[in-house]
Amino acid sequence: KSGINAEYGIDKGARWMRMRFDLYTDHRSLYSAVYKKNSLFLIIMATKAMYLCFSVGILYATDRMFKIGSFINYGIDWFVTPVANDSASSLPQDKLFPKMVSCEIKRWGASGVDITRGMCILTQNVSNSYLFLVFWIFLILTIFGNMLGLSLFVFRTMHLKTGYGNLVAHVLCEDEYLKELFYSVGSSGRIVLLQLAQNVHPVTFEKLIRRYRWLKKYERVQYNGHLKAD
Repeated sequence: KSGINAEYGIDKGARWMRMRFDLYTDHRSLYSAVYKKNSLFLIIMATKAMYLCFSVGILYATDRMFKIGSFINYGIDWFVTPVANDSASSLPQDKLFPKMVSCEIKRWGASGVDITRGMCILTQNVSNSYLFLVFWIFLILTIFGNMLGLSLFVFRTMHLKTGYGNLVAHVLCEDEYLKELFYSVGSSGRIVLLQLAQNVHPVTFEKLIRRYRWLKKYERVQYNGHLKAD
């Protein structure tokens, strides 16, 4: 029974592939040839670009919160500035969170109010400086991660040789029909093939391709039969 269910799943998967790839290889109009063939690629690329823009936007929005320093260079100031020997020294990164401020202490006594002016340490700003340093590191890593993910996605999809090499690395053996299929289904079809190869067992993937090939051959035979009958 499990074998029957597996074959049924492979057949449904192959039919879904035929439906999607027929859509991607439909060249009856410019819309079909350009948009449908690349629609999945454009959607994923736009989503990854949105992640990148969102993380960069958070960085700039946080920078706008501060009027006395730049949050964009906050982490750089931390790492390039020598560590001070005492806690009272003012460092470049302290522009955002000053820990030394002028203050006055009022004391009441028999002679009245005695006001002493001096410098005080804001301990809360010391904590804030470390919290925002961690936040800055997280944002920078997120931005570079999004940039790398977007670049790799575009390169693997648009550079056919690299994309096909990545596909072959996940399957049992190289097949000429698979290569022809990979080069003909457009960027959206290549994404589908790569995702299938990476997420299903190589044997299952090979069965999917064989079943898809048989469906296309059967479809061609039926089409030629109708032509002869006409």
